[in-house]
Amino acid sequence: MQNDTHCNICGNKLDEFDLQGEYMIHTKIGYGSIYDGDEVCFRMCSQCFDKVIEQCEISPLIHVK
Repeated sequence: MQNDTHCNICGNKLDEFDLQGEYMIHTKIGYGSIYDGDEVCFRMCSQCFDKVIEQCEISPLIHVK
């Protein structure tokens, strides 16, 4: 069951800054995953988002100047 007010990783309640930041993935999963055809709405708090970014081997950040 989807819960729009809590982080899917840590379970903490999202505060106003987390909600404004829209740290989320919302997509339909294609082929090649055990979740083929499922739709996902994955929300994170800013702290968990930072941890996910830091764990990436190749940074997904696009630096805009």
